[in-house]
Amino acid sequence: MAKNQNKLEQLDIYKEAFPFSVYLCRVVKNFDRAYKFIVGDDIIKAANKMRALIVKANNQMNKTKAAEYVTDCLTEVDIIDDLTSLALELGLMSIEQKAICDTHIGEIRGHGKRWRKYFQRAGESVGSDREPAESL
Repeated sequence: MAKNQNKLEQLDIYKEAFPFSVYLCRVVKNFDRAYKFIVGDDIIKAANKMRALIVKANNQMNKTKAAEYVTDCLTEVDIIDDLTSLALELGLMSIEQKAICDTHIGEIRGHGKRWRKYFQRAGESVGSDREPAESL
């Protein structure tokens, strides 16, 4: 287990996602009580699911399935983006806090897209000698 944990901590996407989740917890903690358990809980649930999907993708031996987990992870990132935009509109977070979220979201999306592409290419190369269409 420790070996897998060390491997996980070396992933760029995980290095970005974990502190972002901590940041979101700190931001949500200060939400108005009326919204903390509605919008705030949804943000935290999406952040937890995002991290869990990163772990699943990292531990998955089937590259096609790993790519699916990364796609699901990116969907959770989109949900976090939407919910933090809603929180900004409701006055629950400042423009500065939303800017920090947007920076993390952009980094995670970039790492996730590259990681997914890696898994997709690895999955294609196992069953085919042809070059993937993306590289043509």
